Amino acid sequence: MASTLLLIVLLYSYVLFHRRTRQETNTKSDAKISTSKASGKAKKVPAQKRSRAAGRLAELMNMSVDVFAEICSHLFPIDLFHLSWASKRLRSIPMSKSARHIWHSAREGQLPTLPPCTDDLSEPMYIALLFTNMCQVYGANRAQRFHFTMRTRHSTYCKKTHAVAFKSLLWEGTLKGLGDHEAINFLAVVPENSHAKKVYDWLDEQDSLKIQQEDEISEARWNRIREKLLALGWETEDFPSCYNTEWTNLTQKPQALTDEVWKNLYPKLLPMLQTYRISRLEDERIDCRE
Repeated sequence: MASTLLLIVLLYSYVLFHRRTRQETNTKSDAKISTSKASGKAKKVPAQKRSRAAGRLAELMNMSVDVFAEICSHLFPIDLFHLSWASKRLRSIPMSKSARHIWHSAREGQLPTLPPCTDDLSEPMYIALLFTNMCQVYGANRAQRFHFTMRTRHSTYCKKTHAVAFKSLLWEGTLKGLGDHEAINFLAVVPENSHAKKVYDWLDEQDSLKIQQEDEISEARWNRIREKLLALGWETEDFPSCYNTEWTNLTQKPQALTDEVWKNLYPKLLPMLQTYRISRLEDERIDCRE
């Protein structure tokens, strides 16, 4: 998300700079025309035709390749991959063979601990294999898991219909069920198990970091909610227990508590707080009578 905002800021700054430069140029040309009119030597200047569909970001198509490549090198690799889907023009730059340094800079800058790309994969293919859910057979976004050793990502259906189990491939030290070309490709991939293990370990580490970050966000959210409720006069005894699923889902979700979120959240918490307070007061009255 941060890399996407950075791209927007950089691109918009570039457009504003060139628009300001163009306005200054037009101002100077208008001054020359007015001067020439005063001297009686006015010349008609043909108006530049401008498409009505041209928006504020129309100057992006006129951006130099070097500037665009420098901006892209600061993106997350998956954002760079999605950017290449925007148009043919944007796809032609990052998907060219000469753009390898852009992907390398993006990967090293944003994901420094990610194992480097192997020689048998291009950088876009490497990123697509790791971070997208596209099935390599049908192209649908339904392939949740991948097999990096085999360099494939398939949906469950395609895995059953197109993939062959390792046990059926290896039998008495030979490959069964494959042609010579497929067997050579398979044997060329198998030695990369050490690199595949590094990739799997990195993904597991990222999952652990994500869970840790979500736990920290959830804890910070609950602490702020608790402070706000106590400031409004509620007591901790009025809070529903952790076994209340609705309460837990609202107060301990991994989402930062902003003023707008609190404005929409409190009306949902209020009925539960009132119910638990009434129940608590009733229990206290019964205890006092006894």
